[in-house]
Amino acid sequence: MKLTRLADYAVRAIVHLATKSDGEMTTIAEIAERQGIPASFLAKVMQALSRGGIVNAHRGKSGGFSLVDAPENVTIRMIVEAVEGPINLNRCLLKPGECDRDFFCGAHPVWREAQDALFAVLDKYTAAEMAKSQIENIRKQPEG
Repeated sequence: MKLTRLADYAVRAIVHLATKSDGEMTTIAEIAERQGIPASFLAKVMQALSRGGIVNAHRGKSGGFSLVDAPENVTIRMIVEAVEGPINLNRCLLKPGECDRDFFCGAHPVWREAQDALFAVLDKYTAAEMAKSQIENIRKQPEG
């Protein structure tokens, strides 16, 4: 399994928004510059995040984007699934009976355990934690 560029950029954009004070709006131009994301592609990312209920889009001259919820409540899994859809390592994990072998297949429990482990990690980390880590890492960099 490989995350797409869409998911990578979505996480980076949300981490950027999480560095802002509550309700502070940020423009696509600012996020693109600070996160190294092409602005044209970022617009698509932000639309997907808005449709997924992760960000609010504010129109107008002083518009921009802000998080719908507090960064502490936004998990990495929520971000990825907002732009990619539900994560499933194998079709047999979609729902019982999706695969006619899921009740006796020896691989099914392995896929289930792997997916559960992935979910545990993606649900463990929030945008707030990643933003804090990013800020700390930037402060540690030597001036150049």
